Amino acid sequence: MPWLKENYQRWFPSLTWQADPQVPRVMAETPAGARVLDLGAGGRVLREDVLCVDFIPFPGTDVVADVQRLPFADESVHLVIGTGLLEHVEDDRALLEETFRVLEPGGRAHFEVPFLQQYHDDPIDCRRFTVDGLRRALVRAGFEPERWGAHIGPTVTLITLVSYYVALLLEGRNVVLRGLSTAAFLSFSVVLWPAKFLDRFLMGKRSAQRLAFGPARALRDGPQARLTTRSPRPSGFRKRRRVPETKTAPSPSRGDGAVKVGLNGLRSN
Repeated sequence: MPWLKENYQRWFPSLTWQADPQVPRVMAETPAGARVLDLGAGGRVLREDVLCVDFIPFPGTDVVADVQRLPFADESVHLVIGTGLLEHVEDDRALLEETFRVLEPGGRAHFEVPFLQQYHDDPIDCRRFTVDGLRRALVRAGFEPERWGAHIGPTVTLITLVSYYVALLLEGRNVVLRGLSTAAFLSFSVVLWPAKFLDRFLMGKRSAQRLAFGPARALRDGPQARLTTRSPRPSGFRKRRRVPETKTAPSPSRGDGAVKVGLNGLRSN
């Protein structure tokens, strides 16, 4: 997910707002110096000791690699973060298996995914998750839940839907209609964006997740490991030990052009 807007959208007020932000909490619980991966970082820098991994070399990216084939050694990472990522990969199971593989016993993972967010190709957009659906996907990958819920609420769902719908009504192939569509989206964004702060109140309601923009889950990677995830786009799981005879995550040979950097635990070609 790109965190650096370099087109006209940088002038638009943001319609999304995390009523219950989880990443700062997860980072505050992570000791300094621990190996942390921010997958699909998109130029975001959470902390100086966090390794930013992306398939595009955005400014601040430390490792250019396919997140479905991570170039890190087994059990070499304390925390994996993936926000707005699972919907943008072709094989979400491969990503979760790779996360399981690289996490050390006692390590954690945190995922945030969309539920009622509109389609947004970046560069692809393949899936959505309910809170329960995300929990099941993570358990299937071998994790145990730690905490979960939604971090972007129902008002964000409503105002983004209305803004995109009005823009769609005016959309056309010529320059004039495209300009009107963009102007309509900007106008509704300006008018509606303050309403998103209602989610601070609504997120405390039991049924808020039915209309949540995105959920999250927290999980663990072993008897003492934890993984957190949020879909909204929070929730929790622990990584369970697999018995030796079960299938382990593959360690494919890579010809994907991943960048090698001088970091302990980085797997070589």
